[in-house]
Amino acid sequence: MTPQITKVRVRAVGIVKKGNSILIIKQTDGTTEWNCYPGGKLEHNENLEDCLIRELSEELSLDVSVVQFVGIGTYVEGNKTTLEAFFICEPKSETLRINEKHIIDARFIDLKDLHAHQVYPLELTSDLEKFVTECDSNLVNIGRYYGQFS
Repeated sequence: MTPQITKVRVRAVGIVKKGNSILIIKQTDGTTEWNCYPGGKLEHNENLEDCLIRELSEELSLDVSVVQFVGIGTYVEGNKTTLEAFFICEPKSETLRINEKHIIDARFIDLKDLHAHQVYPLELTSDLEKFVTECDSNLVNIGRYYGQFS
């Protein structure tokens, strides 16, 4: 029998681009570590862009401009479904300071080296070069629905 979903969480995630580099963070839950893109949970009466700006400021002391929506996807953990919305962002400052215990590293990685770091969600990482190039070309409507992340 499939477990019933009892909780839905919405997150805004930033693909922070500086030149040819993308910001990734290494997170931990105390036992496992993984690389992903920074972001956080949507709060009451908050839109996705404002959520992303707030989360990057709180967690990394990073001030960003949200440039372009690139896609959404979901994943399931137990009885909780998480919907993530991904946005290309550009830093407004050079400040980058980790302010959260669950983040153990934050750094800019050259776009061509992202695969070597196994950055989750892997589906987004494989499309990232295309999205960044299209965003640079001022193309619109490049968003993609990723469906269920594996």
